[in-house]
Amino acid sequence: MMNGKLEVGELTAKVVVLGTPGVGKAGMVKAVAESFGGGAVHSGGVGGARVIRTEVRWPERLADGRQLRVGVYAISGTPEYHAVGQLVLTGAEGIVFAASLVPEEAGATREALRAMVSDAGRLGLNLGAMPIAMQYHRKPGGGMVDPREMERWLGVTPGAVASYVTGAEAGKDPGVAVKGVLADLARRHGQTARAA
Repeated sequence: MMNGKLEVGELTAKVVVLGTPGVGKAGMVKAVAESFGGGAVHSGGVGGARVIRTEVRWPERLADGRQLRVGVYAISGTPEYHAVGQLVLTGAEGIVFAASLVPEEAGATREALRAMVSDAGRLGLNLGAMPIAMQYHRKPGGGMVDPREMERWLGVTPGAVASYVTGAEAGKDPGVAVKGVLADLARRHGQTARAA
């Protein structure tokens, strides 16, 4: 049972879900917890927002026999302080950026993405060397921007990172992007184990 203590034969990692309010970040964490054995989901207030977190174990062992245990953290709401994003990003090995496809919310999406990149730089995180995914949320109704068009507008080279579309009309698992990042982390740690 996961109790916060590192068990023999375990390797730990951290995945962070950031983005704009109202795009289902808390639901992403809950979906991942349910998919990997119904782990507990915890929530706590920090600087006017909520940090939602869970711990899951990757179901397959790495090449060296170790088990990968991953903490998944998301900021829900709008933090009063910029430092909340830095706090949650500290030690991250993978990131999911969640955003709306509503055209009127594109400016807020761009600002949230810039803040994430800036915070990562301050923390010395190499975004080019870690698994990153974009998860776009479709809200009910029409008028949504195409995800590739949104990426171009945000300055993200289309196809440079994995991207997913979820929401009521998309019918996909809300945790799909986090699971993609987890799978990439497991592959990378497995390759590291083989090289050692």
